[in-house]
Amino acid sequence: MFDIGWTEMAIIALIALVVIGPKDLPGAMRTVGHWVRKIRTVARDFQSGLDDMIRESELSEARKSIEGASNLNPKKILEDTVDPTGDVAKEARSLQQDAEAMPGDEAKESKVEKAPVYKTTSAAALKSSPKPNSPEAEAPKPADKAAPTSAPEQKSESKQPDKGES
Repeated sequence: MFDIGWTEMAIIALIALVVIGPKDLPGAMRTVGHWVRKIRTVARDFQSGLDDMIRESELSEARKSIEGASNLNPKKILEDTVDPTGDVAKEARSLQQDAEAMPGDEAKESKVEKAPVYKTTSAAALKSSPKPNSPEAEAPKPADKAAPTSAPEQKSESKQPDKGES
């Protein structure tokens, strides 16, 4: 701010001693210190006010950029980047409409081999089923009253595979 060296300070102190006098010099120095403190306080408040305004303007800019980012539509941006004229999208729609309008879709489906469907057992069903070596598994099941079965058939139903068979 001010570029006052020691020689300038000594000259000012000597002039103040001669002009003010040794008796009133301490009071004058106190008054000068008080005014310097007030000037520094005002300068600090002014600087903090400027800093607050700068911070608020940065926050408002950040808020605007966040609002702008939330309004982005990435799907539209991607479509504009990949297909700016829209020709690819039109061609895809026309191909899809042509495919939907083609007769004989049922004939195509009958020619396609269907993958075999395997029956799976859930873990809960496995836990609730009796184990092969448990007494519950070896007990014969009661015959259905509506459809009587012969005795050999009942034995074959209750027969469990041996430990060696899988």
